[in-house]
Amino acid sequence: MSKCGHCGGFSWELHEESPSGSALKVNFIRCMLCKVPIGVVDYYDVHSKVDRVEKLTKGLGDSVTSMLAVIDENVRRLFSK
Repeated sequence: MSKCGHCGGFSWELHEESPSGSALKVNFIRCMLCKVPIGVVDYYDVHSKVDRVEKLTKGLGDSVTSMLAVIDENVRRLFSK
């Protein structure tokens, strides 16, 4: 189990902060007892966002392709009369 180098505690928490002069938020991993930070992680989980976008675009691509096929078919019918 990991131990805090400052107080010897071994319980951790995630704490959100907005550093002064910054528009970004960050998450500190810090000791629950003495509040000394031991690490920083991005506020946004970029990897999960990328996964969501990939899933969305895969489904969207299929939908757009089928919609374009329907539009193409209808345009052909319109001009063949």
